[in-house]
Amino acid sequence: MTPCTLTPDGWTTHTGQPCPDTHCTARTRCGHHVAPTELTCPRCINDTRNDLHTLVTLAALMPDEAEHRGVNSEAAYLAGPAAHPEAWSWHKIAARQGRIWHASLTEDDDDWHAYTVLGRWQLMLSEEWGHDDGQTITVSRAAAYLERILHRLAHDPSQDFAQFAHEIRVCRAHHEAVLHNSRQPERGAPCPACSDHGEAAPPLVKHYVDDDPTGASDWWGCPACCARWSEADYRHRVGTRYLAHADALTADQIAHEYRIKPGTLRKWVAENRVKRRGYDGNGRQLYDVAQAVALRETPGRLVP
Repeated sequence: MTPCTLTPDGWTTHTGQPCPDTHCTARTRCGHHVAPTELTCPRCINDTRNDLHTLVTLAALMPDEAEHRGVNSEAAYLAGPAAHPEAWSWHKIAARQGRIWHASLTEDDDDWHAYTVLGRWQLMLSEEWGHDDGQTITVSRAAAYLERILHRLAHDPSQDFAQFAHEIRVCRAHHEAVLHNSRQPERGAPCPACSDHGEAAPPLVKHYVDDDPTGASDWWGCPACCARWSEADYRHRVGTRYLAHADALTADQIAHEYRIKPGTLRKWVAENRVKRRGYDGNGRQLYDVAQAVALRETPGRLVP
């Protein structure tokens, strides 16, 4: 059956008529029908189940990627340990009650580390539903538990399955990007060869080599002069220079370059402490780098 379309007037069928049936709530624009007693369609449940499986596989590959990328890489961070979800929660509660204080204790939760994301959801749901078995939380155990209760979670009106699915999807996408498994077209800094000749420099385009899972063989090409740059050359001669001197970057670029979490950055934007600075060539929101870095150094500073 063709899914319905969400319009300003509500759900409409493929014929343009209002649809009286119940629709999936897992995603804003999922137009598939569900039974009156259900909340989530089978397709969205299956997509989230696949995200769980893939995330476990990607997390297991991260140590090898960290060895290749080095100790200061994002892969090393994702391969390393993370705070236990329950201990982290108690630290944050204590910090907010004034018993202890440290700036890191009141930051946003990490939405990128598989252990933190999966462990947090396992902890919350197992405690609420009385499923705590006393075993140590691991990535694989948390994923296995979440898969077992996935159908119940998807149709429980007291739970936010949409948020759960979103966090799993975001975490998977970040792991894919770090492992170079994501094949989204990526545009980089302006071509330095064109810039040297005084011409308008188009952004370099990244090309992926599927036969090399390490990503070392990936390369960047200029659509104008056809110059090619290896991944290493781009990072050392182009990418680093671009990120280090850009006055406006995306949330992911700011997180990678300055270790400011996207959630923290969005909070500062909502508080009018960091300004938006338009969009890049791919339509991604840009943010003022100087203001974000200043707030990282002096959290109480207000944007003039």
